[in-house]
Amino acid sequence: MAAKRTYSVRLDDDQLRELEARADHIGLSVGHMIRGAITDFLRQEQEKDYMDEVRADIITAINRLARQVEKDRAEQQAVMGVLDYMRGWLAFTLPAPADKAVARGLLAKRTQHFYEQLPAMFSNKSRAKVTDRMEQATATSPAAETSSDGQVFSHDEGEA
Repeated sequence: MAAKRTYSVRLDDDQLRELEARADHIGLSVGHMIRGAITDFLRQEQEKDYMDEVRADIITAINRLARQVEKDRAEQQAVMGVLDYMRGWLAFTLPAPADKAVARGLLAKRTQHFYEQLPAMFSNKSRAKVTDRMEQATATSPAAETSSDGQVFSHDEGEA
């Protein structure tokens, strides 16, 4: 057991009387109660420090997850815009010609058209128009969905 050292503490008369009365009531020495109070105080401070670290870790994790969700949402919207464009393109595009040179020229022309039209599929930099149409349709009718060309259909009733 380590040697105990003496540390002098000045107490108000009321504090000293209350401490001595409590020590007599419990049956412990005043010194033992003071050491217990100091131990409890130090333990509480350690718990506060630990809780502050846990709180900081939780906040960091939440912020990281929020950034990841935002990134995933932006990527999802980009995919939705591309898929919306591809749906329309595939529905109305004629097959490629048999001549490879003409087919390559047509491919280059279609690719250029795709890059020119793709931004038109977005409401803003990170939101696909098809998402806006879907939200508008579900806001008016919870069971209805909207196709990318704006037609509303319901799973229960077929196409509207």
